[in-house]
Amino acid sequence: MTVAEVKRFRGAPTLFINGVPQPAIVFWGPAGEGQPQYYDGIDFVVNLAKAGTGVHIYSFPTDLGWTGPNQHDYSIIDRNMGKVVAADPEGFIIPRVDCNSPVWWDKLHPGELTIYDDGEVDKNAKASYASDLWRAEVGEALERYIRHVMGSGYGEHVIAYHVCVGYTGEWNRYRAQDGYSWDYSRPMAEWFRKWLESRYGDVSTLRTAWKDEAVDFSNASVPSRAEELKTDLYTFRDPSVGRHVIDYYLSLSELVADDINYLCKIAKDASANNSLTGVFYGYIMETWPGAFFSNEGFSRQESYEMNQQ
Repeated sequence: MTVAEVKRFRGAPTLFINGVPQPAIVFWGPAGEGQPQYYDGIDFVVNLAKAGTGVHIYSFPTDLGWTGPNQHDYSIIDRNMGKVVAADPEGFIIPRVDCNSPVWWDKLHPGELTIYDDGEVDKNAKASYASDLWRAEVGEALERYIRHVMGSGYGEHVIAYHVCVGYTGEWNRYRAQDGYSWDYSRPMAEWFRKWLESRYGDVSTLRTAWKDEAVDFSNASVPSRAEELKTDLYTFRDPSVGRHVIDYYLSLSELVADDINYLCKIAKDASANNSLTGVFYGYIMETWPGAFFSNEGFSRQESYEMNQQ
């Protein structure tokens, strides 16, 4: 089994594959627009692999091969992994694994889905980050996926698993770039209330912090769109008047980190700690001005145009 690690080499974190330091230069093949299984970009990867550029690490999107309750089909995954390995027998692969809830799952579990401030569920529908059911079941699907990959003929070429959830797989807030606020689902409300109880301990402390004599651990709610958009100085909030919103964002940050740790641990355990795992995460500033990770109401096109100026 191929062993991938990150260790210090000449004073810098370095990728090691089977004990040998490697340049961490990765070619990423884009996903196909509108393709539910994201595979029409595989030809980009294969063509580069054949070109002999000296790049030997490839990344491209895959789903989990999770096609229904207790149903899995890895045939497309196997075919595309095999294409890359055939094109570059010395190559290594880092699949970008889509762990969002699949469409069939969303239809079976509407009560587990994210809800926006207008009461609508996203047309693409995705599980709430706070859904325990999604976390458990996608975790099982991820484990099965990795065990299948490891047992396949191309398994020796897979060195890491890039765990992707959220819009563009970057663990962010769906449709924030379109000005929507979320998540007003039952799972998120339950998570937020448990988080508040753990943080404050008793109702009187919560009421003092929020300056709200009616709130308790059974009725505390996710902030409204208007509350989320209101700030006190540029993007900053005054804790003495905006604790409600601050607490929600803190709880959401902890929730996302918990989900990431949960799924990445599954990936590490399933690979017997021989493969790396990671996520897109840790954006300190917005990647598009005021749009991608915040609720400023910019459209995608407006944000793109601003980014080009």
